[in-house]
Amino acid sequence: MITLNCRSIIMILFFDWMSLLFKGFVFIIYSWVILYSEDYRFGVLNMIRFILLALIVFVSKTFLNFSPSVINILLGWYGLGLVSYLLLIYYHELRK
Repeated sequence: MITLNCRSIIMILFFDWMSLLFKGFVFIIYSWVILYSEDYRFGVLNMIRFILLALIVFVSKTFLNFSPSVINILLGWYGLGLVSYLLLIYYHELRK
């Protein structure tokens, strides 16, 4: 996928029926969250930031679900942790 100083970084994704079924459910849930939040928080500043953070959560869960590599799973896990922290900051800024 990426070559850096003659080293190749390869990302492998594993698609089977169970992971695709799970990803379908996650996609439906996050679609509902985004649609509901657009209607519920109409007029709130930084709504784009919330939607982007929700999409990053979706991508991080994809790394967790489709990756057989420990490195990719850790990237997904730390991505979820980082986005959770950023969502807490977003919520705190709304409460001010």
